Amino acid sequence: MTSLLNVLAARKNLNASLKSAVILAFFCVFGLNAFGQCNNLNVSVGSDIEACNGANITLTATYTGGPSSGTPTYQWSFNSNGGGGGGYVIILGATSSTYTMPNFNNSTDGTYSCTVTFPDVNNCDDSDNVNVNFPNNNFDVNAGNDFSICQGSNAT
Repeated sequence: MTSLLNVLAARKNLNASLKSAVILAFFCVFGLNAFGQCNNLNVSVGSDIEACNGANITLTATYTGGPSSGTPTYQWSFNSNGGGGGGYVIILGATSSTYTMPNFNNSTDGTYSCTVTFPDVNNCDDSDNVNVNFPNNNFDVNAGNDFSICQGSNAT
């Protein structure tokens, strides 16, 4: 009888160990996000922007959803090819919810991306892009025909 009780106790311990191993493996593969810990994190950096040379531009990343606790980190990156080819380059030091581009010019024309990550929640991040470009509409200014006036005369 004692042997039967020992076998049953060993089987119970084995089942508990197997359950723990399966749960641990589940978290290793899927992380906390498998249980909705990321809570539909959605990042937005706004609409595309057209700007002229010399403009000071501030981009702002906002998010909705996300974990109920923890502090997000921000990382801005840049792609001069407008999101196609070339890939994104991390902007060193651009780690807050805003990124300011002083003196916009043709070397800063392209696509900017911000990734928001909750490092305490495995696999919880999202990003959004915004294009910052020169205006696409070309225009001409015409002040009218040339004409001559005499000294002391008024012209409009």
